[in-house]
Amino acid sequence: QMSENMSSVAGALFFLSLSIASYLSSLIVNVIHSVTGENGKFPWLGGHDLNENRFEYYYFIVAALGSTYLIYYTFFASSCVKCKIHQIGKRIAFGEFSR
Repeated sequence: QMSENMSSVAGALFFLSLSIASYLSSLIVNVIHSVTGENGKFPWLGGHDLNENRFEYYYFIVAALGSTYLIYYTFFASSCVKCKIHQIGKRIAFGEFSR
């Protein structure tokens, strides 16, 4: 169980991460809207005609970002697990664990 102070800090960090995610998502939408709407072209996002919008391109970019983050996480998480397993193996080999 966590103390009351720790649960308050955890709640604050949770809502802080939600607010940062919200700002980042609005930044991504604004960048995509401004880049795709250059030179008088119809932007991917925005407008009132859903047939003219290109939401699939936006979701492809979001999926690519998610895939990139997954590869990044998998790479660093797998190296961390290997380090821990290697350290535990060394401890067992040198008899640091008691039975």
